[in-house]
Amino acid sequence: MKRMMMAMAVATALCWTASATAGDPAAGEAIYNENCSDCHEPDDFSGESAADISVWIVEAKDSKHHKGKVDIAVLSEEDVANVAAFYAQ
Repeated sequence: MKRMMMAMAVATALCWTASATAGDPAAGEAIYNENCSDCHEPDDFSGESAADISVWIVEAKDSKHHKGKVDIAVLSEEDVANVAAFYAQ
């Protein structure tokens, strides 16, 4: 019985975490329009998951690719999740 209760608690926590980091596409669109639209199209990541897009944005934050362009290093985790949700819709 304890194992079942523990499994249910873990599953609930995982579901809450996933929904908390899902991102808001409308907020992501605003960030996209301000920071990304000069170089990227809204469908640049068509068919990709928000999770994968988030990873790529974080990797780009740490790369030299955006040096001299928009400083995406200032994007928060929430901003990244929102932009990823916008691209993934």
